[in-house]
Amino acid sequence: MILLDSNIIIYSIYPKSISLRDFIFNNDCLVSDISVVETLGFYKIEESEKNYLINFFGDIPTISIDKSIINAAIECRQSKKMTLGDSIIAATAKSFKLKLATKNIKDFSGLGIEVFDPMIEGN
Repeated sequence: MILLDSNIIIYSIYPKSISLRDFIFNNDCLVSDISVVETLGFYKIEESEKNYLINFFGDIPTISIDKSIINAAIECRQSKKMTLGDSIIAATAKSFKLKLATKNIKDFSGLGIEVFDPMIEGN
């Protein structure tokens, strides 16, 4: 199973991202609650993007943040400088033993999770 980083969800909005949307909906993908906040909470979100995301999150299972994810996020932040959102996403992937799909592979390196970019040919 695959956890989607917020940036992959954002890229999937663009009309030219047909192959990315195919990847997402043809694989067992999940999202973290933090990605819902990061994407829908963007202060300059357009109505069409908002509608896409509401439908997207209705179709993709979401993992709620619990105490074990919080504790794993603390460990991630203690071991590497990273944002709160990234630490929660990394902790979710680690806690549930999920692969993480992201455009920012470097941000998640060294945390003991499998990370890949689904927008690179061959992934």
